[in-house]
Amino acid sequence: MAGTKQTRPHRVVQDGNPVNTLAQHRHCWANDPRTGFLDPTWPREPDIEAARKLAIAYLPAADFADAEIGPFARGAFHRLFIISSSRVRTQYLMRVAIPVDPFFKTESEVATMEYVRERSSLPVPRVVAFASTASNPLGFEWILMERVDGVPLDQVWDNMSLDAKTCLTDDFARRMKQLLDIRFTLLGNIYFVDIWNQVGYAPLFDHHPRHISGSIDVDIGGTDGNFVIGRMVSTRFFRDKRAVLRAERGPFRTARELALAETRLLGQRIRHLSPSPNDDYYCEVDEGLADAGDEVRQVFDQLEDAASTRVFPPGADDGPEDAKVLWHDDLSCMNVLVHPETYELTGVVDWESVSIVPAWETGRDGVPYFLRGLEVAEPPPVGTVSDEEEEGLTMIRKDWELVQLRRRYYGIVGPLYNPEAVSETTIRLKKELSELLGDFEDRWESVRYWLERQLDLKDDAYRGVGSGSNEEEEDEDEEDDDNDDDQDNVDGTKDRSDDDAKLSQHGDKSDAAGS
Repeated sequence: MAGTKQTRPHRVVQDGNPVNTLAQHRHCWANDPRTGFLDPTWPREPDIEAARKLAIAYLPAADFADAEIGPFARGAFHRLFIISSSRVRTQYLMRVAIPVDPFFKTESEVATMEYVRERSSLPVPRVVAFASTASNPLGFEWILMERVDGVPLDQVWDNMSLDAKTCLTDDFARRMKQLLDIRFTLLGNIYFVDIWNQVGYAPLFDHHPRHISGSIDVDIGGTDGNFVIGRMVSTRFFRDKRAVLRAERGPFRTARELALAETRLLGQRIRHLSPSPNDDYYCEVDEGLADAGDEVRQVFDQLEDAASTRVFPPGADDGPEDAKVLWHDDLSCMNVLVHPETYELTGVVDWESVSIVPAWETGRDGVPYFLRGLEVAEPPPVGTVSDEEEEGLTMIRKDWELVQLRRRYYGIVGPLYNPEAVSETTIRLKKELSELLGDFEDRWESVRYWLERQLDLKDDAYRGVGSGSNEEEEDEDEEDDDNDDDQDNVDGTKDRSDDDAKLSQHGDKSDAAGS
């Protein structure tokens, strides 16, 4: 564990230059003609000199009075600037954000990094100061932090030996275990305790953790004197116009509360469409939804009913798979930093929107993204092969290598819950529902197949909307082929929900060299 007490980052509150982030928000999303979705966009570029003046005000004057600033990285939600001085080796990053989830996103990002620094030995950037309001000379929220030494793992991974990768995996797993062993009592995001009454935390919540063994660390109530668990900050709640719609945003006591809140927010989203190019938040996907009209709403109503009665039945307690864990869902080769020669872990970055979620949401038992790959049952053959065969074997060797590394990781971290205590069907339905909620706007037609095939709901209430006699007379084999295609999407191919959950990857991946 970090062990040493760190000075809290300075929260900057400045008078003057009031910014209406609500009015600004609608200019932060624009139709992407390539996809038809609303994607984040910058209403204007930050003033780099204003950023420099703000930064040096919170850095040692003797070293940074004449500091230089320059562009460092461009992301979907952030612009990064690097601050350096000829007098010292240490460099800093100014991370400027657009108001996609004003106040809460910045507050939770800073608090989460501090929490991780205190509760684990993961190397996380040290935050010096931050502003969770845009009412400052820059006109945007910002975070000033030390730049982490090292290079993104992506730059050296292919040059590393298996032994070096194994050492890194073992070290990473031991550090991650410190976090993943903690069980929380609420689902949401971490905030500093001094703003508990602004983030939805209720001290009198009935916190009774279930399915927690005595050997597991428990962060009871989400507060240890320094932190609380408040409303969730996630693209599932702030993507496009969702941030300005009425919704329950947490914290949530159960996985059912979270899932149904997300479902109801989707209902709000499809009832408040922007189908005209003159509308705020216009996008082409909304045009298609508006054209389908009642058909879309009927499919959604069926999905909402299935979510609240079949996937998450009323009155059911959280199961072992719903254990509440803090999960960084973007532990990719771009966000893990290592020494360029020794390959030792030097930093883990990009902690925006890192939430406490049900354990089943971690994908493959908490395995980080950079270790994921195809499952290979046995090692590739050895010996002389043709050039054509060698090309295919190269990929198999890489996948086999990842299989071995995942086994090492899993052997150290262990399961996040007992898989024998819950059915595979329960896990599958929860994961598929989550994917469909994220994808509904452009894949709503496939939802009806899911309702029929995956939940085996054949009665009229759940039959495919618009499935008249002509559809019923279609060749059964052709229908099965169509359904198989739809199920392939639900079961694992990359879809829009993956992109939305990783919107910050569009450019923030380049933050990795030091954010």
